[in-house]
Amino acid sequence: MAIERLVGSDALLTTCSFGKPVETGTAAKGKLYKIVAKSGTTVFPDGYEVGDFWIGDGVVTFSKTNSASVVTDTTVAEVSSFSFDISADEIEVTVLADDQKKYRIGKKDISGSIEGITFVTSLANGTSIANRFFKIVNYDGDGKSTLNPVNTGDLFIKAYLQKDGSEGETLVYMLAQIQLTSYNLGASVADAQSFTANVRLIGNDAVIFTEKVPVST
Repeated sequence: MAIERLVGSDALLTTCSFGKPVETGTAAKGKLYKIVAKSGTTVFPDGYEVGDFWIGDGVVTFSKTNSASVVTDTTVAEVSSFSFDISADEIEVTVLADDQKKYRIGKKDISGSIEGITFVTSLANGTSIANRFFKIVNYDGDGKSTLNPVNTGDLFIKAYLQKDGSEGETLVYMLAQIQLTSYNLGASVADAQSFTANVRLIGNDAVIFTEKVPVST
């Protein structure tokens, strides 16, 4: 029986690389793309714009005027919990004829926080969240020292509301480009070395995906 009630407290922080725009051939079914060009008689579903992420349907045929880049993501850190708060500006539009105040909403504001565990391997290879704020020096114990400068590259979050990859189930996640605005690194006796960080969205607007896991035939 498919799961209807969402259960999840997991997320991945990733970097994303975007391949050369695909201008020929058919979109691979289930592969993630970023739309690069969209004009004329568009082949993309209604509502999609340039810069949006789109999951290939195995049908769309690319061209110079309707192209997309394959997205390759690399996990930087696994997050144990996350939270996002969404609010909107309140704009009063009351007029003299109104007995009660009237409002419209303005721009939406999204802020979030994440928590995770610090791993030695990520510190050693320069992919740790700490590397977004500090230089990290790695010494191999045999005379070689490597300096990882502060990483200012793009960072994305894939925040799962449901992460069940079983056949026939539905993955639910929010995908967004983020900026870390704070970082808390701490430790206590007999406890995991954890981190917390506050995040803000940048780039294109965040999108929530529901993705059906294919059933084998």
